[in-house]
Parts: sequence; C-alpha cells; structure tokens
Amino acid sequence: MDRLTPIRCWPAIISIVITLTIWFVIPCPANVTPQAWQLLALFIGTIAAIIAKAMPIGAIAIVAIMLVAMTGVTHPGKPSAALNDALSGFSNQLIWLIGLSIMLSQSLLKTGLARV
Repeated sequence: MDRLTPIRCWPAIISIVITLTIWFVIPCPANVTPQAWQLLALFIGTIAAIIAKAMPIGAIAIVAIMLVAMTGVTHPGKPSAALNDALSGFSNQLIWLIGLSIMLSQSLLKTGLARV
C-alpha cells in the first residue's frame, strides 16, 4: 500500500472552503436558480481541488459525482433523479472510448511497446 497517494490536507481544505463560500456566503445572482448556483459551487470546488492536486484526479472526480448525487442539486427532493443525472455521463460511448484510449496508451508506454 505504499503506492497510494495521500490526501494533501491544505489544498483539500482550501477547495472545500472555496466551495462552501460560493454555496453559502456569496449571494445567488438574480437570473440564476439556486440549484445552478450550488452546482457552480461544486464545479469550482472540483476545479480548485484538481489544480491544487488535493487528491489524484480520479478520486476528485468520484467525490464530485458523489456530491452531485448526495446534495441533489440537479433535482431537489428526488434522490433517484439526482443520482441518474450524476451518472448519466457514463452512458455516452465517447467517454468510454476516450478513457480506454488513455489506459491503452499508458499501458503501451509502461511496457515499452510504444518505443519506436
């Protein structure tokens, strides 16, 4: 287990503070729904965590998907619809093609088969 990347505390705390500040402190603009404002807060917090490298990007993505599903920002009061929204991107074949292409290229590089 020595290969696991630890959570970097300060970048994670800063990302959480940014998210909570946008969510609770900064008032929602007049032409924006509260749900859209909350989703923007989650998005900006996720981007801040990625930039600060609080965790590996895969872990940050999983946490972001989980937060969208748990908070229900896409469908307040309907947990199953919020979960469906959070996971709907995985039904797109293009996402799987890109992900598998990245994994295949990394495996070719690590095994040395990509050397010409």
